[in-house]
Amino acid sequence: MSLSTLSHVLLWAFLLVQFVLLFTFTRLLVQFLNRFRAAGVKVEEEGLSVNTSAPLFRGKDQHGNLVKLHDYLGKEVLLVFSNESCSVCQSLLEQVAPLSVKTIVVSGEFYSTAVKEKYSQFTFLHSADIVENYYIKKVPTMVLVDETGEIRFIGNNTQVNEMKSKLNSLHAVAG
Repeated sequence: MSLSTLSHVLLWAFLLVQFVLLFTFTRLLVQFLNRFRAAGVKVEEEGLSVNTSAPLFRGKDQHGNLVKLHDYLGKEVLLVFSNESCSVCQSLLEQVAPLSVKTIVVSGEFYSTAVKEKYSQFTFLHSADIVENYYIKKVPTMVLVDETGEIRFIGNNTQVNEMKSKLNSLHAVAG
């Protein structure tokens, strides 16, 4: 192969790599911008709201079992988004532990075996995708999903009593 042919091949390979990088960057930029919506003059970040359907998810729990939100239709589910390294999150787990509601702890980090054993009544999911799909920006965050799959409460660690009240009102309506 002549030097001229080799330089042409390298030039085309370089251009192909540039197009792939440009396409990838554009795709990432579009995904980022889609998380925002224009509302009049200001821009608001997209997120979940109460009385909307909870995004469905599935993931493996601490025992390797497949967990799907859809499997809990007919029951209330409390999703607690937290991290083990967060002391406020640990306090929240202690506050919700005695509740009689299915609790799923979702984290982008892995929880230690000791914490999983301490809260053996909880289901632990490690999934950055679920955290992203629920638009979680800070932890701890609680999301209460009713028996129909609708979000009935979104709050943080300072709103445990409000979440308990909402849970009690759901039980009162169902009972």
